[in-house]
Parts: sequence; structure tokens; C-alpha cells
Amino acid sequence: KIDGFDGDIFSTLKLSDDEVLVCGGSFYGNNKHSETRILRKGKDGSWNYDGNSIGGFDNFVRSTMRLSDGEVLVCGGLYGNEHSETRILRKGEDGSWGYTDDKIDGFNCSFIYATLKLSDDEVLVCGSGFKGGETRILRKGEDGSWNYDSNSIDGFDGDAAYSTVKLSDSEVLVCGEISGHGLTRILRKSEDGLWGYDSSDIIGGFRGMI
Repeated sequence: KIDGFDGDIFSTLKLSDDEVLVCGGSFYGNNKHSETRILRKGKDGSWNYDGNSIGGFDNFVRSTMRLSDGEVLVCGGLYGNEHSETRILRKGEDGSWGYTDDKIDGFNCSFIYATLKLSDDEVLVCGSGFKGGETRILRKGEDGSWNYDSNSIDGFDGDAAYSTVKLSDSEVLVCGEISGHGLTRILRKSEDGLWGYDSSDIIGGFRGMI
């Protein structure tokens, strides 16, 4: 057992051969806080947590994704909260990791469950809220900052989108649920560079939640 993480663990991401990002938190009873920690491999081959948790993320962490060697996208949400949270975790010159000051606004669901890197400057983000599933594109600007497109991608009519996988450079499989049953859709990139669902692409045959 590796001591040092006090809450539930929801997401892990390998940063290097001797460094792992571990995210989660404890949201039951009176101990309601998120936790982001680095697990490091020592010279003797053993793994141990860094001394301090990385502050700055206020909600459940459900999804993490590497954007570059020194930049990680961290997404989550909290029950009873209508807004999810999207943040960038960056590695400093001294090798330490920390969250940037600003949260990225624009995703209105309560939970972000899935992220998928489409290109070096484009990320697909999926989740759920009180009004159903939501699919959005997060884009990197010329100044290096990340922001959501102004509009959500219509067409995923389920309660939540839980997982995504790239099928090709212009085709993504998105899976989730509607009323307790599985929902599988194909998201396609058009010639003008826009992503959208096709109403004829609902794939039947999976009875349970995906």
C-alpha cells in the first residue's frame, strides 16, 4: 500500500517513466475536497507520493489528458453543481506541477467524463448535466491559451456521454446512455473543418449503459 492519498482516486496519467499524475478527492461526509498528487519512483525503484497535494481544483476530477510534455488538461465536476470545471496543469522550470490561475469557462454540464485529443490544437470534451449530454470542442489559440468553441455540438440526445475513441482523423465514436440504455453515435468532421453528429448514425444493439 502506498500512503499519501486521502480520497477516492478517479483518474491517473503517466507523465514520465518515474512520474504519475493521480487525481480524485473525498466528497463524502465533512471531507469535501479534490486532490491532485504526483506519484514518483525513487532511485530504489519504490513509488511514493510527493509531500504536498497540488491545490487549485475544486471538484471531482473525472478525466485527465496530456496536451504536451509540460501541459495536462484536467476536467471534472461535482454533484449538485450545474457547472463542470476545466483547468490546465503546467510543469514549471523547477520540475514542479501547478494549476494555472484561470478556469476555462464554456462547458455547462455538471460532469466532464471524457476527453479526446483530435489534433495538437483541438480537443473533444464530453459530459453530462441536468439537461442531458453535451459535446464541445476545446481549441488552442495563437497565444497558447485554450478556450471552448462558442457553441455546443448538437445531436447527442442522451443523458450523458461517457467515452470517446478516434476512429480516423475525421471520425470519432462517442458512447453514453439514454434512459439507462446504451447510446452510440459517430461524430464526423466536415470538409470545412467543423465537427457534427449525423442523425442517421445512431447505432443500436447495446442494451445497457456504455
